[in-house]
Amino acid sequence: MSKTEETPQVYAAISHPLRRRILDIISESGCVGFKDLKSALNISVGALYYHLDMLRPLIMQDKDRKYFLTDQGKLALKLLASGEAQKLSALTAGRERRGVGGYVKEVFLPSRLFAYISSYPLKLMLGTLIILAFGAWISAQSNLESIMFFYNQTAKNSTAIMLSFVFSWLAIFAVSDLIATIGFRRLGGDLSLFVGISFALLPLTLFPFLVWVSKVFYLAFLMGWTGYVLLFLFQAWSLCWLSVALSLSKGFRIDKAALISLIVMYVNIAYIILFSLRF
Repeated sequence: MSKTEETPQVYAAISHPLRRRILDIISESGCVGFKDLKSALNISVGALYYHLDMLRPLIMQDKDRKYFLTDQGKLALKLLASGEAQKLSALTAGRERRGVGGYVKEVFLPSRLFAYISSYPLKLMLGTLIILAFGAWISAQSNLESIMFFYNQTAKNSTAIMLSFVFSWLAIFAVSDLIATIGFRRLGGDLSLFVGISFALLPLTLFPFLVWVSKVFYLAFLMGWTGYVLLFLFQAWSLCWLSVALSLSKGFRIDKAALISLIVMYVNIAYIILFSLRF
């Protein structure tokens, strides 16, 4: 890779102050283990995994799984020492914050919200309970049984419908955590993911809410294909939020987190197909 191609990667990797701190720690020690980095930075396991993954062009692990600087990492430190990196990373961050695109990105990929959730999951347990209570209640009001990311019109009683929403939340958490743990060997961050998934379901709860509104006001806009299209859009929105929750709780790059979210959706579809064939 040419130096011209390397430079944007270097600036992207050191655009966050925590990642710059990680480089300083590794440089001072020569090589550092994961536990030592976590202790020095005092951040969650998922957040540390995420930042280490973002620094992948600049750091590597030796045979003892300790991190050391690559040639690109040493170049990054030189840029930091010269002051050039801070100017360019600040300029890049400023550009990202401007424009409609930045606001749209924050709606569909709310990294700040889920970074806060990942850092302080216990503080947001009340928010989790409120979301679950609302999702369960609105599902019962609209007579829509939850099957993870899907809804099914049902004649079941309100209690069964409300429990289906809670069980769907637990199923999404269990499948996501299982894939992250077994498929990608990412441990820790379970509480952050537990809370984050409840927030990730917020866009999806808009669908039963609209169904309920249409019933109350005798509207027919959710009949036929309109309802399917809206459900698809809310599913996609919640999957985006689930990807961010996975990224910041388990420390994945957003592309890997999105892959896990899609696998969860495929598991959901497979279950629905098997369930429909069985009954």
